[in-house]
Amino acid sequence: MKNDPGFVYDSENRSQNQRNVGQPAIPRSNPPARNVSTKKTEVAVDQTSMTICPLHGKNHSLNQCRAFRLKPLEERIKFIRDKHICLKCADKRHLAKNCKSNAPCGICKSNVHPTALHLDQDDKEVTAACTQVCGTTRPTNRSCAKILQVRVYREDRPRVARTVYAIIDDQSNQTLATSTLFDFFQEKGPEHNYILVSCAGRKPTFGRQGIGYVVQSLDQTCSLKLPTFLECDDIPNNRDEIPSPQVARQFAHLRDISKLIPRVDDKVEIEMLIERDLLEVHHVKEQKVADPSLPFAQKLRLGWVVLGKVCLGDTHVSEVVNTNKSFILPSGRPTFFEPCGNKLSVIDDVFQKTENDEKPGPSVEDQKFVDIMNSSFKRGKDGCWIAPLPFKEDRPTLPNNKPQAQKRALMLDSSFRRNPTKLLHAQDFMQKIFDQGHAEIAPKIAVDSECWYLPLFGVYHPRKPESIRMVFDSSAEYEGLSLNEVLIKGPDMTNNLLGVLLRFRRDKIAITGDIEQMFYNFKVTEKDRDFLRFLWHPRGDLNAPLQEYRMTARFWEHAVSCNRHIWVTQSSTVCR
Repeated sequence: MKNDPGFVYDSENRSQNQRNVGQPAIPRSNPPARNVSTKKTEVAVDQTSMTICPLHGKNHSLNQCRAFRLKPLEERIKFIRDKHICLKCADKRHLAKNCKSNAPCGICKSNVHPTALHLDQDDKEVTAACTQVCGTTRPTNRSCAKILQVRVYREDRPRVARTVYAIIDDQSNQTLATSTLFDFFQEKGPEHNYILVSCAGRKPTFGRQGIGYVVQSLDQTCSLKLPTFLECDDIPNNRDEIPSPQVARQFAHLRDISKLIPRVDDKVEIEMLIERDLLEVHHVKEQKVADPSLPFAQKLRLGWVVLGKVCLGDTHVSEVVNTNKSFILPSGRPTFFEPCGNKLSVIDDVFQKTENDEKPGPSVEDQKFVDIMNSSFKRGKDGCWIAPLPFKEDRPTLPNNKPQAQKRALMLDSSFRRNPTKLLHAQDFMQKIFDQGHAEIAPKIAVDSECWYLPLFGVYHPRKPESIRMVFDSSAEYEGLSLNEVLIKGPDMTNNLLGVLLRFRRDKIAITGDIEQMFYNFKVTEKDRDFLRFLWHPRGDLNAPLQEYRMTARFWEHAVSCNRHIWVTQSSTVCR
C-alpha cells in the first residue's frame, strides 16, 4: 500500500502510537494530496464458523484442507491454538470444553480427534523421549505434586475472587500467600514478624496477615474458610509439578478422571501454600492407585491431584544437540554432498483423490443456507418439517406492496369473469389449500410492521387441461425489490442428468415418483408468515370483497436440505 502511488500513506497514527510509548515522533514529509475513489466490497463470513480455511482463505473448512494435514501434528495443534479454534471439532472459535460437536474423524471415524488432527500411520514419529508429558528438555523425570487451581475471596465480598494455584502441603504449620494475592485484595494491615524455617535454614522475615478469607474449588462445589495466613514471596513456583489432563490421559487407571482435571492456565500463578492448619483440605475422598511404580491420583475436597513421576520413560531430550546437514539420494542413501538440482522426478501421489472431487463446491451463500436449515429445521407435531425463510444478511427492508397485490387481484378477477371454467378450477385449487391448512386468515398487524403480499395468477399444464395451478408470484417486483431478491437461493442439489442417464445403463430397474403438493408439506415458522400474505375472495366468490390470507407452508421450488437427504425438483422427488 505504501508503494502504490494512488494512495497516500498517513503516518499521523503511527507517530501518535510512538509518542504513547515514550518515543518521539519522527517527522515525515507527506506527498501532495490526491483524490482517490475506491469501492469496497466485502463477503460476509461467520466469524465463529470455519467455513473459510484460516490457512488459505479459501472456501473449505480446516477439516477438508489437505495441505493442512500434511503439516506435522505439533505444528497443526499450535496453529489451531494460535487461531483460537476448537481442538475438538477444528471448525469453530470456542473452547473445547463448550464444544457440542460429536462429528467423528472423516478418515478413521474416531471421536477422539477431528479430521484436521488425524495422524497417518506414515507420519507417526517413534521416539524414546517423553516430550509429550514433560514438555521440557530437563535431564530428570517430571513429577506432579498436590497443586490445585482454586478461587480465593473475602467473606464479606464473595463476588470479588482471584483464581490462583495453591500447593497443598502437610509439612508446614502456617498457610502462606504471595504479595500479589495481598495486593489484589488491597490488604494494608500491620506487618507481622516471623521466622521462616526451610531446608535453606532459618530466615527472619515479615509480612502482612490475611484474615477472613475463603478458599473455594474451581467448580464452586466446596468452600472452606482459611485460617490466618501470612505474606511470603518464597513459596516454591515450580509450574512443572502442576497436574494436567494430558498427564492423566497417559495412564490407563487415570484416564477416567482426565476430564475432571482443569488444563494448566498460563495466566494463573502459584500464589498460595495451604498447610496443616486447615485439615479439611487434606482429606482424601477417593484414590486411584495402580502399579507402585506408576503415579496415583487423589480426590481432595478442592479437586483431583496427581502425584508421582509421570514420565513415560527414562530417556529425555538432551539440552545440547549437534546436527549435520545431510541430503537424501533417490536411492534412499544419505549424503553430505548436495545433489544436482537439474534432475527431474515424477511424484506418483502428487494428485490425491478424495470422494469430494466430483462434487461441486458450495459457495459462501450456499453454505449459509445449509447452516440456517441445519440449525432451525425441526419437525412439527403434525409430522411436517418447519423452517424459517432463508433471508440474506444485511438485506434491505421490504416495502408494503399491498397496492401492487390489489391491482394484480383485479386483473385476475377480470380473467375469471371472462372464463368461468378457469374460475371453477381456481376455486377448487384454493379450497384444497385452505382445507389442508396450507393457508390461513392473516391477522392484523401494525402499520409500520414489515410484510409482503404475493400476487396470484393461474397456469395450466399442457397435459392437464382440467387442472389449474395457482402460482404465488414471489418474483414480482415493487419499488425495485421482490421477495426472491432478499432470500438465499440455496445450493443446487438436484440429481446430475449425466449420472441419471449412466445409471440407466448400469442398473436394471428405474423408479420415478411425483409427490402431490410436495412443497406445501414444508411449513414456515410463525414469525415469517407475514411475508407470505396474499389477497383472495372468501370461498372464491368474486362478488365478495378481497380478504387477506397468508401461507403457512412453502409454495416455491426451493432446494431443501434435511437429514434424510431429499433433493427436490420441480415435479419429482428423488431420495438417496
